[in-house]
Amino acid sequence: MRALSLLGVAARAEGIRLKREAGAKLRQGILLAAAALFALPSLTFAQIAAWIWLERQTNGLQGTLLLAGANLLLMAVLLFVALRSKSDLVAEQAKALRQQSLAAITTPATLLDALDTLPWQRPAMRLGALILNRIMRSRGRR
Repeated sequence: MRALSLLGVAARAEGIRLKREAGAKLRQGILLAAAALFALPSLTFAQIAAWIWLERQTNGLQGTLLLAGANLLLMAVLLFVALRSKSDLVAEQAKALRQQSLAAITTPATLLDALDTLPWQRPAMRLGALILNRIMRSRGRR
């Protein structure tokens, strides 16, 4: 019965971890989309104003190249900020709990407990359970 309990704990921990990670990715996507909606018109007007000012200060080609370089730099900074991963402490703890529960399930004593709780109905299944039980006990002595 202990194996089933540990498996339940592992499943709940994995569920918590997946929900937290999915929620974080959803929030990140919504914020990125909202930022893009507000940024596009503002950047368009800023680009036009900067290009007109640079055209007056330098010749047209130099102004255009300076503006393109500034755009690439801004794009790189925004991509870096948007794509850096932040670790979620609750998700990390849930993952660790799942790993500990699964590791505890695979110990020989836990597997034998689980075998004892299963209803064996066919002779071949009983024989297989006895062989597996014998193997697990011999491994447990090592």
